[in-house]
Amino acid sequence: MPAHSLVIGILGLTAALGLRGLQPAPTAQTPVDSAGGSPRKSVAILPTGSLHGDEVPHDAAGDWFALVSEVTGVSLRPVSVSLVPEQDMMDRDGEETGRRVEVSPPLDPIVLVRGLPSFTGHVTTALIGQSIDVGPGVEARLNNVSSRLWLRCSASPAVDGQRQQRCALTLQSDSRQQTLFTYTAWVRRGEGIWPAERPPLVLWAGDLDLDGNLDILLDTSEHWNVTDTRLFLSSAAEGDQLVSDVARFKTTGC
Repeated sequence: MPAHSLVIGILGLTAALGLRGLQPAPTAQTPVDSAGGSPRKSVAILPTGSLHGDEVPHDAAGDWFALVSEVTGVSLRPVSVSLVPEQDMMDRDGEETGRRVEVSPPLDPIVLVRGLPSFTGHVTTALIGQSIDVGPGVEARLNNVSSRLWLRCSASPAVDGQRQQRCALTLQSDSRQQTLFTYTAWVRRGEGIWPAERPPLVLWAGDLDLDGNLDILLDTSEHWNVTDTRLFLSSAAEGDQLVSDVARFKTTGC
């Protein structure tokens, strides 16, 4: 089965809209259940497209919210998810163990989410489709507060003679810092080579839980054939944290 994509056409939209540092459209958000406050205990994320059947939660069908990049900005829209049986690449003739995640109305979401304090309408957005490489990183400005995502790498012991680096993806806001994830990069000809053949990717960043602080959806894949998506929410942060890792969806391609 070909690896699915969480973001369909997102980079094209990025170029078309100039989405680095997006400013949301002035349309008001419409509360559905509650606005603000802590997220519910069971937050879940889900991609659309073709998946292995054992990767799809048994309760995935039903009501979700789709985070969608549109011409006017990013919106959260209610959708109904259906799971369509289909043949997996490894299936025998007549078998359909794969599941295609479809939504109604038909949309191309960045991700599906449920278990949050819910609203519909425009979502305050700071970044979308932005890769993070070693260097100054990327800035996300939300409600006049500047945050920065950047990588700091240091040498680690070689494996089979191959040089390695351990790189920490760090979120910084004012004087506060938090390491979100640690990556391994192989070093070839003096340059870091990411295990997933690409640097970490901010799929989206903005205010999803309506507390006025930065939330982040990251692609933290460490293999070219794996998609590993994590949602970090500010309203779930504890102690000195800026955000907390509340939901994860990991899938393998063929």
